[in-house]
Amino acid sequence: MLREVENGFHKILRLRKEEGSEISITCFYEELRVIGFGEIVPLHSAEIKGYSCYGIHANHMDMTKFPNREDRGYDAILGELQRWKGSAHRARDNKSHSAVHDVKHCREKTSMEMGVKLGDDKGLTPRTMVEQGSNQFGDIRAWNRQVNQGDFYNTGFSPQATVSPETTGQYSYNTFYALDGYKRVPSTYYASNAIQQLHATDTDHKMAKLWMVPRTASRLYTGREELGERLAQVLSFNPSTPSTQQRIFTITGVGGTGKSEVCLKFAEDHRDEYWGVFWLNAGSIATAEQGYMDLGRRCGVAEPSLENVKSWLACTSQRWLLIIDNADDPEIDYSEYIPSGKRGDILLTTRNPECCIYNTAGSEPLGDLEPKLARKLLLRASSIIESRWKEKEKAAMAVVNILGSHTLAIIQAGAFVRQKLCTLEEYPTIFQQQRGQLLKFYSKQKPSVYDNVYTTFEVSAEYLQKSRLPESLDALNLLHTLAFMHNNGISEKIFQRASEYASELKDSGINNDEEVLALSMHHITRLPSYAQQEWSSLQDLLRWRKACSVLESLSIITPGNDDSAAISVHPLVHIWAKERQDHQSRYRAWQSAATILALSCQGWYSYHPFFSFLQPHVRACVSHNINEYTQHMSDMEAAQILFQLAYVLDIMRDESSLTFLVQCIRLRLQDGFGAKEETTLQIKDFTGRVYLQQGKFQEVVDIFKEVAEGRSRMMAEDHPSRLASQHALAGAYEANGQVDEAVTLLEHVVKVQEKLAEDHPSRLASQHALAGAYRANGQVDEAVTLLEHVVKVQEKLAEDHPSRLASQHALAGAYEANGQVDEAVTLLEHVVKVQEKLAEDHPSRLASQHALASAYEANGQVDEAVTLLEHVVKVEEKLAEDHPSRLASQHALASAYEANGQGDEAVTLLEHVVKVEEKLAEDHPSRLASQHALAGAYEANGQVDEAVTLLEHVVKVQEKLAEDHPSRLASQHALAGAYRANGQVDEAVTLLEHVVKVQEKLAEDHPSRLASQHALAGAYEANGQVDEAVTLLEHVVKVRGKLAEDHPSRLASQHALASAYEANGQVDEAVTLLEHVVKVQEKLAEDHPSRLASQHALAGAYRANGQVDEAVTLLEHVVEVQKQLAEENPARLASQHALAGAYRANGQVDEAVTLLEHVVKVEEKLAEDHPSRLAPQHALAGAYEANGQVDEAVTLLEHVVKVQEKLAEDHPSRLASQHALASAYEANGQVDEAVTLLEHVVKVQEKAS
Repeated sequence: MLREVENGFHKILRLRKEEGSEISITCFYEELRVIGFGEIVPLHSAEIKGYSCYGIHANHMDMTKFPNREDRGYDAILGELQRWKGSAHRARDNKSHSAVHDVKHCREKTSMEMGVKLGDDKGLTPRTMVEQGSNQFGDIRAWNRQVNQGDFYNTGFSPQATVSPETTGQYSYNTFYALDGYKRVPSTYYASNAIQQLHATDTDHKMAKLWMVPRTASRLYTGREELGERLAQVLSFNPSTPSTQQRIFTITGVGGTGKSEVCLKFAEDHRDEYWGVFWLNAGSIATAEQGYMDLGRRCGVAEPSLENVKSWLACTSQRWLLIIDNADDPEIDYSEYIPSGKRGDILLTTRNPECCIYNTAGSEPLGDLEPKLARKLLLRASSIIESRWKEKEKAAMAVVNILGSHTLAIIQAGAFVRQKLCTLEEYPTIFQQQRGQLLKFYSKQKPSVYDNVYTTFEVSAEYLQKSRLPESLDALNLLHTLAFMHNNGISEKIFQRASEYASELKDSGINNDEEVLALSMHHITRLPSYAQQEWSSLQDLLRWRKACSVLESLSIITPGNDDSAAISVHPLVHIWAKERQDHQSRYRAWQSAATILALSCQGWYSYHPFFSFLQPHVRACVSHNINEYTQHMSDMEAAQILFQLAYVLDIMRDESSLTFLVQCIRLRLQDGFGAKEETTLQIKDFTGRVYLQQGKFQEVVDIFKEVAEGRSRMMAEDHPSRLASQHALAGAYEANGQVDEAVTLLEHVVKVQEKLAEDHPSRLASQHALAGAYRANGQVDEAVTLLEHVVKVQEKLAEDHPSRLASQHALAGAYEANGQVDEAVTLLEHVVKVQEKLAEDHPSRLASQHALASAYEANGQVDEAVTLLEHVVKVEEKLAEDHPSRLASQHALASAYEANGQGDEAVTLLEHVVKVEEKLAEDHPSRLASQHALAGAYEANGQVDEAVTLLEHVVKVQEKLAEDHPSRLASQHALAGAYRANGQVDEAVTLLEHVVKVQEKLAEDHPSRLASQHALAGAYEANGQVDEAVTLLEHVVKVRGKLAEDHPSRLASQHALASAYEANGQVDEAVTLLEHVVKVQEKLAEDHPSRLASQHALAGAYRANGQVDEAVTLLEHVVEVQKQLAEENPARLASQHALAGAYRANGQVDEAVTLLEHVVKVEEKLAEDHPSRLAPQHALAGAYEANGQVDEAVTLLEHVVKVQEKLAEDHPSRLASQHALASAYEANGQVDEAVTLLEHVVKVQEKAS
């Protein structure tokens, strides 16, 4: 029977076609199997050849049930029904009595032809529906009533096959026929709901009448609100001002960023504004043309060809939206798929930025989601309940970061977590280990069109592989090469430099097969073809740029925003570009990338700005499996490449990457592997340079000794390489604290080089180095003399010659060490001025600014020092957080902050530096130096306990250094100072006596030896050993008498000796010496800190000498000058404190109280137990007592004594406060309390003695 029905129906179709009134049919078929039965009606049975056929994502039983209105099957059927309704209304308007008669006649005739009588059984669910003008009830209204009443069965509807209306002559026919199958349908969510919605009132135009959209927007749709608002604005419809042109908006971006989702969301949100919404898959010519044919059939176009449908859209008066999706193929002219005229709105999505030329209403490059929105999307995709989002924020951030905020990748990651394959916290680790597999993962429920990220990107690669254009092959090779560079800042200059040097190498005819420091002809063969020719030819340059253009057209790369010709690759595209390659391809691509980088830096062995571009790419290249990728290269060829890359990392101070690379080189070329001795020495020499950066000074000395001894055996005494090795060894000696050995060896080198011309660069370099050793050895005069000679000789060089500027820089440092600070500042200002033509971030320019800031600080120009160092630190923010130069500048800025009274800022900055340096070895000199500096900042900030603890740690770590190592002695010196500040005066004296003892082997006038003696004298004075302090300081002053009269160190010692004289009761001597110091310092600026400090001290001596008026006058001058300092500056507050003491001694008690109350008020922001805060409170209590405010004095001193209970029982400051409180008690009539407290003080002091 069914066969007869089928044959009869096909006969009708054939007859109607022959009559010229062809029936248009849309078929629907089941996509899923019925469990236990399988496929009921196969596709070949459901479809009719030559007619459109759509799948319903359900089995045979559930084809008429839809979960919600967003289901794509529901949308497809509703679109057909909407079209019928439009035809039915037109038929109703035109019908007449004769038309109805003809309709009935036609129905009866057709029924007879098919041999099937239509039944009225409400249990029937017909499988095919033919729509031809009217219906079996004879009146469309009756059919509408049936539908609206829910009588779905009697309408004869089923979504198995739908036949659309045709107009034949004067009449329209709508007749429905049951063809096969009988089945009752459960009442869950029937297709009749769609029909009921369709046949609402005639004024209901809230939904698009034609809806040809493949799916709904994802339920996870997140963000893109601004783009959505922009689309709504530019595509908005205003009947009063009709559009003068067709509105086309293009959305560009790499695959998987959500271009299609944006269009789906816009279509859904604005569906009510359009008569029809159409979706066109433009991924290929075939899909685009098929899409237009389907569109034409849905719209009733007689001959639905591409041109006919475009013409129909151009002519229709209805408002429509056409979404042209996946317009990615650079070889397709997509203008052919854009209807002409002014009608309609078009959204076009593409990976090809060139398609932006089609836009008439705007375009938008769709990038990655903002991090905040990306995290939100990830958490939603992971099905993590919103109440837990806050606790998962950090883990989500880590996942988003490694995925580059790529939309589809985030959704995939969320699905991976949602399926409990890992936790959010575990995902980054798993991704690093299994990147390829995770990029290919996708959820089986509502997957993306491309399923996963890998497939999304692979679409572009497949295009390149299929294309026959030469630039496509170049583009694919370039893509594979880029996978082994950093994904950002890939400069054309890198490839251009590599090509140019390769050409030079070929022209030279030198093979360099045995020279590890050079590249050979073998490396040129590793280059991709577009880089093997010299780029002086425009054609070759264009070949590279064409390859880039192809990749850009597929959104695989993104051009930079400037004229640097730099490109970037999305992080996930970058990962995919490597993962898609097989082993052989990876070998070739890595070797190409490494060779390009090595050739591009060939010939540069000192800093060049180009290295800033190169460094991230070298680091990325060497982070891969070098041993695996070089296994098909000879040891020498591999080592030659690695050496060039290592030089870049060495110059850029990239220690972490460099260490691994040096290990690889040493494994490939070392003794026992057939390498020449000189090659082995070159490897060791370079290894020593790396270790020098890492602070492994003893290892460096051992390595450089081997190199120097090896070259001494092989080479003449004056051979440049032999002398260079000795020069390097001397530098290692100096770094290791073996300064005498450094001086001796460099004096030898300088002596040997006397036969060279006076201006020979090597001779001058050795003299420069010897001057540095002299300075480190305390022979500052010799250093100055030698550097002045070098600078004089180099005057014939250009003013901006790097060597000349470096020598001037060094001479300025020697001037500063020699107390010639003005000369240092002048010379460094000159150097900085000359270097202004260098790039702002050039290391030499920044180093000179750093040095000038140090000279400013030494010269009392602390504000200038802070300003300049803040600039340096700001510029260096582009360096890695742990870059040595960046940390050194932060270290110096902290020192300037401390000198400027910004103790909190100094501590904060140094704590950051110390934190960053935790990755260094515990005994790394830079790490210990920063801890040393932080301890100093703690001490200056009143955090004395922290200072002691940190310095004890530093001293402990440095026990492995030689006893007389300068760094070890300097830390012990500093720890003694912290002990003294903490009241541990005995420990300070003991430690400084040890330091002074060890330094007896130094020259009598060595600055470090004298500085330690100076410090020991201060500890003696604090410990009550005033005679010893005076004797030691008189010795220091005597030795320093050979320094210039205004040398800061000489004046500082005289200052200290005057203090000891005053403590020893030799007040006249103190006054005389300080007056001399103040007189000498008159040449300093009025506000120079050292000058003001000396005037402050002289006022104290005046007061001790009974010259109170002179003390008041001098301190009032100091306080006036210091008004330019910040209110809370420690030096300013100290002077006000001292002036208040002078006022009190002068009987001006009210003024003393007022000034001290101000000081105490300002210092309230300090910690409660800060020594500088407690001292003014102590003094204010004394002023209160002198002013008769005894109750206030007692209250304040009781507070001070209470706060100081955390100090050691015998701490001098604690005992002094208790003593003062006892005095206040006595003045207040609390004699018993006074006696008790003083007995306690005496007892503690007896125990201490």
